[in-house]
Amino acid sequence: MAAIIGGLCTANSFSQEPSSNSADFTSDASGRIVGLTYWGRGGLRQSAPKDVSNLTHVEISYGTTLTRDDIEFLASLQNIEDLSFGGNLDDEYVVIEGDLAPLAKLKRLERLFLCKRDMRDSDLAFLRELPNWTAPTSAASSVVFLCRILTL
Repeated sequence: MAAIIGGLCTANSFSQEPSSNSADFTSDASGRIVGLTYWGRGGLRQSAPKDVSNLTHVEISYGTTLTRDDIEFLASLQNIEDLSFGGNLDDEYVVIEGDLAPLAKLKRLERLFLCKRDMRDSDLAFLRELPNWTAPTSAASSVVFLCRILTL
């Protein structure tokens, strides 16, 4: 497992889909919605597409506050491989009300970018429950960094 500090880039080609006023969706070549970018305050569950069965990528834009219900909804998205919270600068964070522990249900998660205000070691405890998780060996993976990409 490697921990990398920096921005998140995806190599997949997606098309933008019409969306709600607090989320954008991306589709694959078959027209299935596979990506969700959320920045709103109206609730992630309410802003998501009706069919979430093909979602593999979710990005939560910086400045967003996620509620416990938002985290529970994220944890229900069983096909998520790539999850991103916030931007790649120290002040581009998300606020998370509650615990990230429900995210341990995301058994297909391969990549996590987490830029959370007031991050603590306990915020990352759910990673131990993921099948693709390997404990980092690099000093660069320390929780001292508020923003980082973790490759599972």
